Amino acid sequence: MFCKYCGKELNEGSAFCKYCGQAQKTASFVQPVPKTAKQEYAEPAELQNTVQSLVIDAVKDPAQNVVQKARRPLSKGEFFRCLKATCKLLSLAGWVSLVGVTLSAVLALFVLLDIILMLSLDGLPALLILVLFSAWLYIFGVHQFWHATVIEEGLNITLPDGKDDAAWLVFIRDKFVFEGAQLSETQPENAVVYLMNGAQIWLTAENNTLHIAVKHHKRFNSARSGGHWELQESFDADNLKCALDYFLKGQSLPDSFVQDQKAAHKDKVGKVKKGLIVTTIVLVLLMTLVSLFDQSPISSLKATIWDQYDSSGVTLGEAFEKNFENTSWELSERDGNQFIRFTGTFDVEGYGSNLAEIIFSVKKTGDSYFFSIYYAEINDTVLSDYEQIALMQYAFDGNADDLVSAFFVSWLFG
Repeated sequence: MFCKYCGKELNEGSAFCKYCGQAQKTASFVQPVPKTAKQEYAEPAELQNTVQSLVIDAVKDPAQNVVQKARRPLSKGEFFRCLKATCKLLSLAGWVSLVGVTLSAVLALFVLLDIILMLSLDGLPALLILVLFSAWLYIFGVHQFWHATVIEEGLNITLPDGKDDAAWLVFIRDKFVFEGAQLSETQPENAVVYLMNGAQIWLTAENNTLHIAVKHHKRFNSARSGGHWELQESFDADNLKCALDYFLKGQSLPDSFVQDQKAAHKDKVGKVKKGLIVTTIVLVLLMTLVSLFDQSPISSLKATIWDQYDSSGVTLGEAFEKNFENTSWELSERDGNQFIRFTGTFDVEGYGSNLAEIIFSVKKTGDSYFFSIYYAEINDTVLSDYEQIALMQYAFDGNADDLVSAFFVSWLFG
């Protein structure tokens, strides 16, 4: 066949000329199927039920179909299509967020495994921070892109009976008008293309189904829709879809169409934020309860009072943090026994900086922990019992002169 406007050769059955974009008159229009005798003389009760069904279908709000589509669980095929589409939509900030979410999730997994293997809750604060960080990155950087692709997954309309696929495309192009949607100057073969705020909305028909696809228009650092312009373009496509649904049923748009669409597209992040805030509060309370009723060995050690070195009630943690610098506390397990390794540096006039290491053995009886010095060393030299006592005394009073004197006596008398 040939285009009657420009004379170029076209494929048989083409609805539009791919060269000049003009609609062709070759598209067939299927005549409505005549009513059967049974349909013409339906019983009153049956006729009433039929009318009620038609009325229900006529007033059904297409926007509600969008909500149901978005809320129902995605099939495996839909999930991977949405995942692929989301990756295509992601902006630079979105990719940074996605990478951050992935790294945080991996680190959180390693921290969780460490907690399980070490049977210690010391890593719990870090785990909670990583989980919350991942959640916020996902919500603000990735969620809206996913939300847009899920909406696009539902942009299909079942065409009414009465015309074939090509005829419906011709009918839509010639008769359908929607504010904000402008027909593209060049139309591809067997498709209708609308321009909406820079995005191309493609309409194709196959097997009595109208398929709507969005070709997003990339705008670097656009501030539209809070920086997520893809979300707005997805909403525009869905507005067009819902308006087409009314048009194909022969209905005019309701007065509340705009408000209904905004309600259907209202970002559900608000609810997610509320849930995350509640979760954060619960986790903070849980951490507080854990710290109060089930202290870790390191916390318990820091909270102990060693009267033999100081009778003023100063805890070991307070004393060590005051009299040592670059302090570190580490819990380990060996041969079924737990140990706490403390390291810290201290300066002695005339001797420079020194590195002290004290290993405490941990014993738990009931809900209580008991600690004792397993061994201690300074600058990789293991200390004798007398020198350990001198180091612990320095740890509480910070008197370096007494420490040096004690070490001199130990060296002098062996």
